[in-house]
Amino acid sequence: MAGQRPPMRLERRNDEAVLVIEPIAGPTTLDEPWGWTFGLHATPVKPFPQRWRSLRMRGDGGRISILWSTPSLLKYFGYAEAADPEAFAARVAGLREAAQLAVPYSNLRMLSEQSPEWQYFGAVWGVPGRADRSSSDVGAFGAPFMGVCPAAEGWADFVVWKNKQYVQTYGLGGLYHDHSVPVACDNPLHACGWEDAEGARHSRFPIFAARDLYRRIYAMLKDQPYETFMMGHMSGRLMIPMLSFCDAYLDGEHFRGRVVDDYTQLLSLDAFRAEFMGKQWGVLPYLLPEFPEGVRDERAPTRHLMSLTVLHDTLVWPSWCNREVVFGVREALDEFGYVDAQFLGYWDNNAWLRRGQEGVKVSAYTRDGRALLIVSNLAAELQDIRLEVDAAVLGVVGASAINAETGDRLPIADGTVTLSIPARDLALVWLE
Repeated sequence: MAGQRPPMRLERRNDEAVLVIEPIAGPTTLDEPWGWTFGLHATPVKPFPQRWRSLRMRGDGGRISILWSTPSLLKYFGYAEAADPEAFAARVAGLREAAQLAVPYSNLRMLSEQSPEWQYFGAVWGVPGRADRSSSDVGAFGAPFMGVCPAAEGWADFVVWKNKQYVQTYGLGGLYHDHSVPVACDNPLHACGWEDAEGARHSRFPIFAARDLYRRIYAMLKDQPYETFMMGHMSGRLMIPMLSFCDAYLDGEHFRGRVVDDYTQLLSLDAFRAEFMGKQWGVLPYLLPEFPEGVRDERAPTRHLMSLTVLHDTLVWPSWCNREVVFGVREALDEFGYVDAQFLGYWDNNAWLRRGQEGVKVSAYTRDGRALLIVSNLAAELQDIRLEVDAAVLGVVGASAINAETGDRLPIADGTVTLSIPARDLALVWLE
């Protein structure tokens, strides 16, 4: 079959990137009919909702309350049933009264070994060799979390029905789906896997089945007579056929144990734009910080991270970082009214930024005759920065400049703003 080269790959040819699809790489004898299926998925899959920047986590001035999977909350890990129905109902009702969306942890491709369904159908539904036996939150339940294949007969029907009961019984505000990526499976009981000419068995990724399962869950949620929110946690694997049926994706956990205090050592700006902006996909982006202990409480690393996320109009889940830094930056953004503003990225700012500076990137929010510049100093040293801005193009006439975090006025003359920014930090410059 596909020999040494990947059957689907991107090749650089002069100034072009060429998609090469080569399912058969060499001379092959076909003694029976043979078929091959692939898909092309257009994006963005849907427009961002109005005021999407206000969809933040509880504790961050937002309305989304993630209910984690704990023995006091759920009957089994990741299972759509409350451990104490009365207490769970009271908690959800309290969140609803506080205008919060109660969004419990869920999983569409794993099932607790404790559950009665696993006892009956585990052999048919299971992905051989796939189980979580080491995570501390799983261990708190005293049983492993077993892999399930979305292509297995009966699984999709069961989990959609179970989650529908769960949502409607308690009036849940949504679902947070962990492990929102397809997993390779070779279980022949649900037609997964295949054998090569030498008889060796190989796995396949049931992407179409996974997509259909997410579509059904999403349709069930959006059929409720109130607002709902669905998040897919995927971290580094943007599988849009599945995530297209989510409101948002949570990304960044794959940097745990890899990042120390500087995300630019792992992520180029091009990579950040491709993975953590969401606009090209049509799914809201949330970044999960992963600073290690001893670093997450320091201000400078989180300031550096915010210099990247605000620069790209990306939401942050304020965990494993300095929350006060996140909230401080967010307060300045809210004071400007960035939730209702238009975002202008640094990669396309030639129309209004006449002169920049090496190691400095500038994006902007604009609304109602005002502009907020996001000035990120990505260099390793303090920089005295002079930005020549065409305020009229930004819709601002006779501009004055203010540091939006401190309230200090900044020198501005003939459209040139002067300021100093520490190494790997940002400034929010309000023009009005």
